[in-house]
Amino acid sequence: MEHFSMTINELFTITRKGQIQTMSENGCWTTTCELYVAATVLQRELYVFTPHSENTEYKWILIQPVFPHQEMLIGEAK
Repeated sequence: MEHFSMTINELFTITRKGQIQTMSENGCWTTTCELYVAATVLQRELYVFTPHSENTEYKWILIQPVFPHQEMLIGEAK
């Protein structure tokens, strides 16, 4: 199993064009960015079985929350 960690800045380096390009590929239902967002919002580790090494083999990767949060603000700020 591989472990991937990213900084918050690395999450937002993909361009809109790059995001659309990636999401339009067959078999791609999410990008790394969405996985890190989901892990952070849910405050849960996510395990993803994904192609590795030119799609010749698959591996489990671990996606962890980028930062802990004490409270999620929904709607108006307090």
